[in-house]
Amino acid sequence: MAATGKRGPERQHPTMMAAELVPLLVVGTLALLALTLWLWRSSSLETGTLRRLSLSKPTASVPAKRAEAPVDRTPRLEVPPLPAGAVAAGWREDGGRSVLVRPDGSRVGLTLEPALQRRIESRLHRSKVPYAAVVVLDPKTGAVLAMAEKRAETGWIAEEHGLLKANAPAASVFKLVTSAALLETGVRPDATVRYHGGSRGIEAHHLTADRRDNADATLSDALARSINPVFAKLAVDHLTAGGLAATAEDLLFGHPIPFDMEVEPSRLAIEAGALALGRSAAGFEGSWISPLHAALLAAAVANEGKLMRPYLVTDDSLQPGRVRQPSEVGRALSREHARQLGAMMVGTVAAGSATRQFHPWPQKFASVSVAGKTGTLDVRGEKYAGYTWFVGFAPADDPKIAVAALAVNERGWWVRGPTLARHAIVSWLELHPEAAGHPTDAAPSTGENAAGSPAQAAAAKKSSPNVVPGA
Repeated sequence: MAATGKRGPERQHPTMMAAELVPLLVVGTLALLALTLWLWRSSSLETGTLRRLSLSKPTASVPAKRAEAPVDRTPRLEVPPLPAGAVAAGWREDGGRSVLVRPDGSRVGLTLEPALQRRIESRLHRSKVPYAAVVVLDPKTGAVLAMAEKRAETGWIAEEHGLLKANAPAASVFKLVTSAALLETGVRPDATVRYHGGSRGIEAHHLTADRRDNADATLSDALARSINPVFAKLAVDHLTAGGLAATAEDLLFGHPIPFDMEVEPSRLAIEAGALALGRSAAGFEGSWISPLHAALLAAAVANEGKLMRPYLVTDDSLQPGRVRQPSEVGRALSREHARQLGAMMVGTVAAGSATRQFHPWPQKFASVSVAGKTGTLDVRGEKYAGYTWFVGFAPADDPKIAVAALAVNERGWWVRGPTLARHAIVSWLELHPEAAGHPTDAAPSTGENAAGSPAQAAAAKKSSPNVVPGA
């Protein structure tokens, strides 16, 4: 048969067909594997890396959720300048608050608590002391709750001293500075020192081991009982004049104190030599302080080392809507050292140099303990002045007030600083009975003749029978 011009499809051998399909199968398998890997990686990224990135780099469609500090938009008060003595001369109570009234009738609001201010003023003016001053602060805000003084009509003592003048020797109040410096160098409150004498002064034989050393005391005991040789020895062994001065500067010695009236900077001058260092550390020489600054020392300890700016003015009717906000000066002590120092100060009232002046203590405030430091120094010569201090805070375990009280007597003594401080603290407690765990409507009383605190009386019995006032 003759062949035509058309042919049917060619039939390939089965082996040849399998060989041609292998590449296709390989390519398909690789493609499927690639797709599987891509899907797995996409899932991993979405649930891992991408989700984390979305928190730190949000897209425009997902707003960032950042915690921002609130902005204080309260208008700031421009504090009007107050002349020295303005409070004593012109404060008045208006609607339960203290104010100063200008000649044009506008009013400046004050932080003073009227009832507390009146009680303290009354107590001061009942005394015939040539000069006395009391300052009460809120240690957590710096608000001045009371600020009063009494001065004689004539005499150099009245002329040279004032609430804001740094002409009074710090005396043993300066032991608070020395204690803070010693704690900073690693000296523990229970560090024990053997000593002898020193109640009236420090001499070279008090600075080293001596055959006359017949007593020992810890740093904590020495602060409570104001034992001068212990401070002198510890200062010579552990401090330098520069180190002690640096701690004093942290506590505002030598620096202007920011306040609504001009305050004289407190002064410190330590002479060269070990003996001068020991005397300064014990408070016998080289330091002068104002009553306002003395209250700030106690407030810094009470506020766990944080020093708040003291202030008196709260508002001004000429600046409606503007209010005063508390502000921090800085950290003067570490929290740990402030707590240690505060615990040491409790012994001053419980079994130390202020026990006598704080007894009897009102029975209704038996649960309230007081932390403090006394200071006593006689300045002799052509002019005589007897200085007695108390600085402290209460309640010791939850401080609400810091107090400084100074009395400067002539040779015939009328009143002591610790007595004035006790009156101020009791007055505040009577006006704030809730601070002692009593109902707010508890009836106030003078508390002057009440029984002593059982806790303080028990501690007082354990104290040395020869407690020496602070030098």
